[in-house]
Amino acid sequence: MTSVVELAKVLTPENRDEVLPRFFHLSKSGAKAVSAALRPAEAAPHRAVVTAVRPTAAAPALALAAPAAGDPILESPFVG
Repeated sequence: MTSVVELAKVLTPENRDEVLPRFFHLSKSGAKAVSAALRPAEAAPHRAVVTAVRPTAAAPALALAAPAAGDPILESPFVG
């Protein structure tokens, strides 16, 4: 009975003369293998996900300030 189900998946009026004999005297696993070989490979479903990016409030620009003259790091005896 499984062979008939597998045959029904691939049998058309156009290909019955060449496909039908391939299923004669096959086991269940043999019928599944022949059916899988005759069916075109199905493409996996593909879904594109597009996410809109909302603009955020502009972060305040970080200004690099020049070091002050009295900065203790600059007056360190180890800086040189």
